[in-house]
Amino acid sequence: AETIVEKSPTGGESFQYRLLRARLPGTLQKNLNQAAGEGFRMRPHTFGMFGGVMTVIAEKVAEPVGRFEYRVHQTVRISSAQKDVAKDQSEGFELAETFEQAAAHVVILEKRQPEANQ
Repeated sequence: AETIVEKSPTGGESFQYRLLRARLPGTLQKNLNQAAGEGFRMRPHTFGMFGGVMTVIAEKVAEPVGRFEYRVHQTVRISSAQKDVAKDQSEGFELAETFEQAAAHVVILEKRQPEANQ
C-alpha cells in the first residue's frame, strides 16, 4: 500500500493524521472512537487490510467539523453485514466504508455527535 501526503503550496489549513491499525474489529472501533474523541475523523477510502491487519487513516483539521462515533463490523455473510448496517442506521449511523477481502466483509459506520454546548 502507498499513501502520499502533500503539503499545500498555499499554506492553507493545518492537518494532523493518525494511522490506526488493528487485527480485530472491536479494537479498530475502540481506536477510531478514541481518535474521534481527540478530534480526528476517518478519511474516506483509506481503509484496507494488509496481512490480516485492518488499517485506516484518520485526519484532524484546524477547524473541526464536529465529533464522530464509529461502529465496525466484520462478518463472513453479507446478510449479517446488512443486518448490522440496518441496525446501526436505525440508531443514526451512516455507512462510511466497506471492504471485502477473501471471505471477510468489513463495514465501518459513523455518526456525528451533538455539540457539547447544546
